[in-house]
Amino acid sequence: MKKFFYIYGKILIVSLSSLILFAILSSVKADSSLIIRTLFLIQKAMMLLPVLILYRLWDNGKWKLGIIQHNKKLYFTKGALLGFAFMTLSIVITIVLETHRITLHNWNVQMIVSLFYTLFLCLVVSFAEETLFRGYIQGLVKHHYTYTAGIIFSTLFFAAMHGMNNNFSVLAFIELILGGLFLGIVREKTQGLWFGIGFHCFWNFTQSGIFGFLQNKEESISVLSIIFKEKNVITGGEWGPEASIVTSLVLILLIAYLQIKKYGWFKKRSIAQ
Repeated sequence: MKKFFYIYGKILIVSLSSLILFAILSSVKADSSLIIRTLFLIQKAMMLLPVLILYRLWDNGKWKLGIIQHNKKLYFTKGALLGFAFMTLSIVITIVLETHRITLHNWNVQMIVSLFYTLFLCLVVSFAEETLFRGYIQGLVKHHYTYTAGIIFSTLFFAAMHGMNNNFSVLAFIELILGGLFLGIVREKTQGLWFGIGFHCFWNFTQSGIFGFLQNKEESISVLSIIFKEKNVITGGEWGPEASIVTSLVLILLIAYLQIKKYGWFKKRSIAQ
């Protein structure tokens, strides 16, 4: 019981510290669009600060956070390509299944600048969230219990923390659970965070920067705008296609593939022995 409170006390301190910093910066008022966007980026980046400080003070050397990783550029690129491919696949299937209206926006300097901003924002968010949830929380629980416990707890915590977002729903919760499981398994499989960071970054960028499903309508201009006639389980409701049943099925297939591949690897290893 003492170990339980020790571990989850650490997690609460790290998480609450991140939220407090985020809330303090959210209270800052600004009139300039550039200042507002800069503050928003700083808010997301500052969530990372308590994780790095407290990991350094409490856990450095006991277990790996996952930021330092061999071939991180390759892992990031593979994750980014997979995130882009599967979010694109999910949205295209949804477009085929549901009545929609697509608008292609004109390319100009404002759009290009906005896309770079959205991409950088997605990178900052994915780096901060993967370091907090899959790096610190999953790593800490795994160190004291098992990797399965680490994946399950970090996944539940990941989904619960996103429950504060607008338009949160049962569909969104299911998608977040599946996404968290996939990212947790990938973190264990690759022994680092960079595949997950790439996947998380381009999963978000593809739906927001390319297809126009923006979580914050003021933050970006997208290449396309897609409006579905119905907001249901196929389109993901108010949360968007990220929470659609199509996306959930894609994530289930990804998780199944990883588990089958893992089983096959263990089977080959046992035969060889």
